Amino acid sequence: MVGVNVLKVGGRSSEVRLYACHVLGCMFILARGTTYCVSPATGNCGRVKMRKAYLLLLTVVILILFSGSWVLSKEVVGSVSPVLATGVRLLFTTMVLWLWVFCSEGRQGSFYLRRVFAVRFATLSIFGFSAYFISTFEALKVLKASELTMLLSSIPGFTYVLGVLFGVLSFSWLKFFGVLVVTLGGVMFNMGPGVSFGGIRGIAFAFLGALSYSVYGLLSRVWLGRDSIIVSVSWITLMSFVSFLPFLLVHHDSLVGLSWNNVVKLFVLGGLLSAPVYVLYQKVLSVGGVVYANSVGLLAPCVVVASEWALGEDVLMDGGRLIWMMVTMLGIFLLYVDASGFFDRVFRGDRGGKGIL
Repeated sequence: MVGVNVLKVGGRSSEVRLYACHVLGCMFILARGTTYCVSPATGNCGRVKMRKAYLLLLTVVILILFSGSWVLSKEVVGSVSPVLATGVRLLFTTMVLWLWVFCSEGRQGSFYLRRVFAVRFATLSIFGFSAYFISTFEALKVLKASELTMLLSSIPGFTYVLGVLFGVLSFSWLKFFGVLVVTLGGVMFNMGPGVSFGGIRGIAFAFLGALSYSVYGLLSRVWLGRDSIIVSVSWITLMSFVSFLPFLLVHHDSLVGLSWNNVVKLFVLGGLLSAPVYVLYQKVLSVGGVVYANSVGLLAPCVVVASEWALGEDVLMDGGRLIWMMVTMLGIFLLYVDASGFFDRVFRGDRGGKGIL
C-alpha cells in the first residue's frame, strides 16, 4: 500500500544496493501488457483471466519493493521530516513515471486529459495520497509509529466492508475469513509493548487514513480498467505532487538544506521503488482484486522485521510475534486462493454475481 513508512531508525545502508535488480525484474513484469480488466463501465468487470502463477509473481515483486521502501525509509526518517520526505519522494516518483510514459507511449495521445478523467484522477489523488498522507502525519503527532502501523492494518477490513455495502464487491466467505485473519495478524504483529494510542485524536486520524486509502482502492478498481495503467498513475501522482507543493514551500529551508546523501536515498525511494509499486499495485488490483491488493502490504513489516532478526539486528521477534506473522501469512494465502479462483463453487456466495472481485 501507499504509505508513510514508519519503522524505527537504524539498519544498514548497504541494503539499498540490493534493490536495483528487483526494479529490473519489476520493469519486465510491467512490460507484459497494461490492461487486464474488461469494461468496468458496465459495472461488471468479470473475472480476470490470468494464471495463478502470474498473480503470485506480481505479489512477490511488489512485496520485495514494499519491503525495500520500509528498509530505505529507516535510513531517511531520522534526518528528514516526514512531510519533506514525502514531498520530495512524490517529486521523484512523478518524474520517473512521466519519463516512463514518454519512453513507452510515445506520441499516442498519452498526455491528452479529458475532463472526465481529470475529475477521476483528481479524486483518486485526494483519497490515495493527499488525504491519506495528511491523516497519517496528523496521527503521527500523537501515536507511535508501531501504533499507527497497527491501526492501518484495518485497511483490508475497511475495503471489504465498504465494497460490499456499496455493491462494488461481491460476497465471498473465503474472502471474508481471509480479511478477518489478515487484519488480526497485522494488528497483533505490530502491537508492541506499552501501547497507549495517545488519545482519540490519533486513532481517529489513523482510521481516517485507512478509510481514505480503502476508498482509493475501490475507486481505482472501477475507474482505471480501460486505459494505460502507467499513464493513469502518472497523472494521479502529478496531481498529488501539485497538491503537496504548499507543504514543500513551508519547508523550503529544510529542502534547500537536504544533503546529497538523502537526496539520493529519496530518489531511490521515490523513483526506483515507489514508482513501480504504484503501477504494480494497480496490476495486482486488476488481477487479484482490491481486497487482495490492499492486504499484500501487511506482509512488508513481517518480512522486514524477520529479515533484520535473522541478520542479528536488535528487533523484537519472540514466539508470539512469530505466530502472528504466520497468521498474517495465512490470511494472505486465503485471499490469494480466493483471488486466483480456487474453490469458487464451494466458497463464492454470489456464484456468478455482478460484483467486482
